[in-house]
Amino acid sequence: PTLLEAITSAAEAGFEHVSILPLFISMGGHVAKDIPLQAAEVQKSWPALKITILPRIGSDKRFNELIGRIVLESLSDSDASEPQ
Repeated sequence: PTLLEAITSAAEAGFEHVSILPLFISMGGHVAKDIPLQAAEVQKSWPALKITILPRIGSDKRFNELIGRIVLESLSDSDASEPQ
């Protein structure tokens, strides 16, 4: 579902609070404009619904650390599979 559909569905199901975790690495148009605009659009129809937009996942330092570990493990796995 789209973000609008997901939030609307939650509101129709009786949820009182929806948290949105943007799964984006960098700050771009979706994070800066699209997500807040869509949340505001749903808010008009469901004024009692509390909508929280959490920080994008790429802003968490643990995300960068995880990517670094994945890269190192991938390189290690690649090196192990290379003929000597």
